[in-house]
Amino acid sequence: MLVGEIRVLHAGSRSAYGAPRIHAAPRRAGRVVNSKKIERLMRKHRIVGITRRRRRGLTRQAKRAVFALDLIGRDFTAPRPGTRLVGDMTELVTLEGKLYATPVLSPPPRALHGVHGQPYCIRNVASTRIHVTQFT
Repeated sequence: MLVGEIRVLHAGSRSAYGAPRIHAAPRRAGRVVNSKKIERLMRKHRIVGITRRRRRGLTRQAKRAVFALDLIGRDFTAPRPGTRLVGDMTELVTLEGKLYATPVLSPPPRALHGVHGQPYCIRNVASTRIHVTQFT
């Protein structure tokens, strides 16, 4: 009987719930069930939840890194668009794989001066794109 309830709860979560959430449902309904029993029954009947992979970020500090200079002194204001340009790199996960986008922006009032995208990561691409944008 308990296995049937576990299967219903598991199917209702589109097979996402594992033992902790399955155990919480009967507890919320006021039924006392041992969590280890739920774990044992799920293991015995091969009912498993979805395990999300740990996200890994893009930033890895090199041991001998040469840091980019702060050329604008953390002052993100500009008298008019195009006098100061800032950039950053963003990792976008798509169905075809990862895309690294590098927008070049003018601080407030915000204006987009260009975007560069590639399927691989290049160091210092943000400062390179700003340099290229200034002279084109």
